Amino acid sequence: MSTVSKWPDIRPLHLSIFELHTEEESVLTLFHLFKLSGFKVSACLSEKIWNLIKADISLANEDNILVFNSSDSVPSIYVKLKTFLVSEKTDLLVVPRFSAQSFKETRLMINLLKKFPVCVGVYNYSKWFSKIPPLMFNGWKILKRSAIVEWAYSQMIIRHIPLFFISDPHRNSNNPMKNLLRNKTQKEVLDLPFKVSRSIYSPPFDFTEPVFCIPGVIEKHRRDYRSIISFFSRKSLQEKKWKLILLGRPKGAYGKKILHQADSINKKVGEERIVFRNRYVEKDEFDHLISCSTHILAPLVEKTYRYGKDSGAIYDVFKYNKIGIFPNSYFYDEGVIENKAVITYTTMKELGCVLEKIIDRTFDYARVMEGCAKVADYFHQDKYVEHIKTQINNYFVSLAAL
Repeated sequence: MSTVSKWPDIRPLHLSIFELHTEEESVLTLFHLFKLSGFKVSACLSEKIWNLIKADISLANEDNILVFNSSDSVPSIYVKLKTFLVSEKTDLLVVPRFSAQSFKETRLMINLLKKFPVCVGVYNYSKWFSKIPPLMFNGWKILKRSAIVEWAYSQMIIRHIPLFFISDPHRNSNNPMKNLLRNKTQKEVLDLPFKVSRSIYSPPFDFTEPVFCIPGVIEKHRRDYRSIISFFSRKSLQEKKWKLILLGRPKGAYGKKILHQADSINKKVGEERIVFRNRYVEKDEFDHLISCSTHILAPLVEKTYRYGKDSGAIYDVFKYNKIGIFPNSYFYDEGVIENKAVITYTTMKELGCVLEKIIDRTFDYARVMEGCAKVADYFHQDKYVEHIKTQINNYFVSLAAL
């Protein structure tokens, strides 16, 4: 038996996941991987998060799930959480993302940090390390107050956090955010993936009709939907076989406009060539629609995913066994193994040429097929088990040495 499962005594290490706001996919992945790694696992979740993931098989039969009522105040959440963690003898509290919505939540987190070992996921460079608050705008030149508030609370809390993790599909990664965190805080940083594959990666290349899928919220800051819609609105494509799935809810006026343009294309061709939803896409429907696709398209805005922040799309490529299409600028290192297993492009003009060749069935997949063979089992869930055991074991060994 691994030393990690026997620390600090005979019982298995107990890891508890705490999430109130948005990271339901991360909760599912961490819960699953921690169980595979031999830990006892529990989850402390908002009613919203629980309702989104409770149908998942890996959570359905678990008794050690604490669900906070939507009416619970922050002080009430803290009391329930503290009581649960103590009674369950929790060794490490894992927080997928610190999303400060109020000073009360920040104080709750500081109080937890004083009483329990806590590991916090870090994704956003500006929130944690910028010397001035990020100036983000919501709507027509209206300063987004929440971004400034979250920056201030993150600056307040970072020195109290004993352990961090970043989302990266690589074991022992050279992730820029990881290196930055270590240099800035002198704390340990774990590599934990956002999603994992449960099968060998071998996407089919013998499809009869290309179906492109863009997963994620439809907003202008992360992906260039306008260029994509402009490409698919070409008259020359109306008689050709293709489909596009916009797999996410629209955000703001921009998102609604994109869907309006997509609907206009559908009306022109007389059929639903572009599939979209005007609402949040539930997990079952998300899984179904993305499984119907042949290619996962990620028209990511340059520098949005920098300093090691990764897109969920790269995980979806391997989890759902699809052909990926990504900009070269997305990869923090050209040498990462997945770079050779997906189609890459430099400009939106080049992307247009790639898409046209795929639709015309003239695209040469030779390089991609060779790359796929090299990463067949690289992102499989079993590859992470020993790595996760070792990372967490080393952390507790270092604590014992203090």
